[in-house]
Amino acid sequence: MTATHSGFQPPPAPPGSAAPMPPAVDEVRPGAETPVGLRKNLSYRFGNWFVNEGPKAFFLVIWTAVNLALFLDRFFFFRNSASWSNMRDIIGDGLPWARGSAQVLNFNCGIILLTVCRNLITYVRRIPGIRRLVDKHITFHRAVAWTIAFATYVHVGAHYFNFLHIEQATPEARKRALLPDEGTALQVAVSAVAGWTGHLLVLVMFVMYTAAVEGVRRKYFELFWFSHHLFVVFFVLLLGHGAQCLLRPQNAGAGYICIPATWKWVLLSLVVYLLERMIREIRARRTTTIAKVIQHPSRVVEIQMNKPSMTYRSGQYLFLNCPDISRFEWHPFTISSAPEEGHVSCHIRLAGDWTTAFARRLGCTFDGAPGNNGLTLPQVYIDGPFGAASEDVFKYDVAVLIGAGIGVTPFSSVLKSIWYRVVSPNTKVKLKKCYFFWICRDTGAFEWFHDLLRALEAEDIGNFLEIHIYLTGGLKLDQVKNIMVNDRAGLEDGLTGLKSPTRYGRPDWDTIFGNMGVQHPDTEIGVFFCGPKPLSSALHIACNNATSSKKGGAKFYYQKENF
Repeated sequence: MTATHSGFQPPPAPPGSAAPMPPAVDEVRPGAETPVGLRKNLSYRFGNWFVNEGPKAFFLVIWTAVNLALFLDRFFFFRNSASWSNMRDIIGDGLPWARGSAQVLNFNCGIILLTVCRNLITYVRRIPGIRRLVDKHITFHRAVAWTIAFATYVHVGAHYFNFLHIEQATPEARKRALLPDEGTALQVAVSAVAGWTGHLLVLVMFVMYTAAVEGVRRKYFELFWFSHHLFVVFFVLLLGHGAQCLLRPQNAGAGYICIPATWKWVLLSLVVYLLERMIREIRARRTTTIAKVIQHPSRVVEIQMNKPSMTYRSGQYLFLNCPDISRFEWHPFTISSAPEEGHVSCHIRLAGDWTTAFARRLGCTFDGAPGNNGLTLPQVYIDGPFGAASEDVFKYDVAVLIGAGIGVTPFSSVLKSIWYRVVSPNTKVKLKKCYFFWICRDTGAFEWFHDLLRALEAEDIGNFLEIHIYLTGGLKLDQVKNIMVNDRAGLEDGLTGLKSPTRYGRPDWDTIFGNMGVQHPDTEIGVFFCGPKPLSSALHIACNNATSSKKGGAKFYYQKENF
């Protein structure tokens, strides 16, 4: 198998000439008044901030208030209820703290599975007004997980406090509180159902949380994937945790029936998640065949697949499984083809054990060894597609696409679809202007995406699409000489061969967004990004700074890829 380019060659565009190109948005134009310079009063800045952060902040306030209300309700009930006075005589405030935190655990354990039901999320994000909020489901999943961890810390600490006080209580006081007559704190903590299931729950959580740390997850994705499936063990233990009812109200008679409350909180999410997994399993097993494999430079493999039962939108993603590598591992990849094309494609960068093994199984070699052109391609399964932020590009009048390194992948699908929609006379498109920014560290990152950008420029839709490429790494001497030799009187960039010039260094986002706000007043501008966190944070802040809540001002809506 030899290295090649994707060779994106769209059909001819309808005849017509393009209008003159407007000034580039990343040019600093003296005298241009931008929203960045208008920060004078708190209410104005709050209005600008609220455009991007308001819905998320409102949702977090509601969620926090629910957690606090649930905690306080149980805390004061067990602190003041006459039915628990004998128990309080022994363990004091340890009881309300344990029960209050348990209620917070029940609530959050009841919603955490819903945050990873990808089909449900894909469906819900179609509802206008909440798409950008739903796209934060992974962030919210982590927030819920850390809330569970904190509530567990409080719950476990309170019960250890309780066990110590139970050990110190007299047999008569224990009997009045319906507690075991004897036993040390350790014996009670280990022998009781709530004790040993609780310790096992903490152990399971430790494994899951440790493997979910970003550094571990990125470097050892397989470890993260398998350890996270311990959630099955977690919920089994959780449902049985309160079965014994170690702590009982003093009016509980001989016929007292212990009915734990946890199942009421988690039943709905467990049923929804079970249906989710059944749907994904059935859909994934439908026929999928590999039509073509293309080995690109820079350790990138393109795989083109045919799956007649699958329909998707630009910017969506899927999960890929190759039984020859692992029957149980599913890895997420952005769809890089456009819906208008006759196949589904993904560009996969070799960045771990699974992707490297998969590339070898496809017959790709990056070490100079000859490929195996007669290789029988493996069976693969596709789960998806699933909704992502980039599919909302066509819902804005102006869109800004920003990719860093391999983060450009989701925009491959979007840019192809843009071309098909713009040149088709029968397609109505709300999108009137698209800015594409690609930030790369080295020139090798341009190679696999090069054909698509050249094809887009060749069709001369420059008034609609504006391409900006930034190279943040240094150039070697032979590259500098090559640029000087191949620069065709300014008609093409000497490094990329594109009409759009390559800029060196990092973009000034305040200037760029400020100029866009001037060029597109009274416009909702969607900013879509895929790449590393530090750049995401800078873009997020720049969007808030450039947004103007005043009448006639431009509003920048920031959306980041999360999967």
